[in-house]
Amino acid sequence: MNLPPSASTRPAAPLGAGTQRGFSMVEMLGVMAILSLIALALVPLLLTELDRVAQQQEVTGLRRLAEGLEKHVARHHVVPDQTTWAAAVSAAIGDSTERVLTNSRGQARRLIIDPTFGVGTNGTTRPPFTQSVLGSTAVTNPRYVILSSMGRPLPATLTSGFATTANAFEELWNLADGATPATWAWGGNGGDLRIQRVNLTPLFHQVTLNNSSALPALYSVNNSTPTTLPASPYTRYFLAGTVLGLHGVDATVQAKEVVTRSFSFAFEDGLWRGRLFAGLTTPGATTLTGADLEAAASSFLTAPKNPASAVTTDQVLAAMELYLVAYNSWAAAGFPVSGSTKTTVDTAQASLDVLVAGIVN
Repeated sequence: MNLPPSASTRPAAPLGAGTQRGFSMVEMLGVMAILSLIALALVPLLLTELDRVAQQQEVTGLRRLAEGLEKHVARHHVVPDQTTWAAAVSAAIGDSTERVLTNSRGQARRLIIDPTFGVGTNGTTRPPFTQSVLGSTAVTNPRYVILSSMGRPLPATLTSGFATTANAFEELWNLADGATPATWAWGGNGGDLRIQRVNLTPLFHQVTLNNSSALPALYSVNNSTPTTLPASPYTRYFLAGTVLGLHGVDATVQAKEVVTRSFSFAFEDGLWRGRLFAGLTTPGATTLTGADLEAAASSFLTAPKNPASAVTTDQVLAAMELYLVAYNSWAAAGFPVSGSTKTTVDTAQASLDVLVAGIVN
């Protein structure tokens, strides 16, 4: 009987299309060598890209800190110093104090304050500063610099606080990208420095209050107890978001104004009158010009109509023009106490008063 050959006695199948051969050790070593060379070429590029991303993230992070600082000042009307800024910014942006003080590379950030920074009732108070009902008589260089290094730590001698000199601060404020301050003893690379400048000047607005009567003019700030106007005109700087209250002689509120830009009000015959426009067209001016009056008239005419009043802005402006013409005639006559020019100006003023009262009631 013929039996089939056993598996052990079958001839090996020839290599053909249906078979696969593995890599030899030499081939594997060759592939690994090639991959190593590619990796060596790519690693520097990868590290450079990661560094670029980290640098850009730090720029964004510093900008966020600056916005948080400005938000804190406008919301609480408190200007922080180096001891309170981190907590203030942390609360404003909803992040930890540690992440405010330290960057992603674990390097400490520094807050440098302009040593000429001056606010307050004497115009020379340094931060920390809490705004009161008296505001600030002047605002001088309210500036900060937030410094961060993505390489070597910042110089140990550079601590948060007021710059040693005004020139030292200006050097940081004006430092070009990639540069290193000439006065620093630092072995770091200027390209690793990241600087965020913060200028609080736009947050301060000039408010002028005038008392044109013998009655006491009362005002308040952020719902404080009404205070008698110390002088007339009374000009102060208040932070954006401040709520200015204008009160009658009995302390009742006649109007409230949120400070968002510079303006003025006048108290006359027991009433606070509308906003004046001194210095609008010429910043810092103390007297009205024709351009200021034109700006005031244009703004007045474009204001929304009071739905509760039958008087229009056109009627009020026309009455104002008649009054101004009558006043000029009276002035040219030498301000006589009687006569036609005095009668005409009195009539024009009475008509203007009626219309002004009617447009707000």
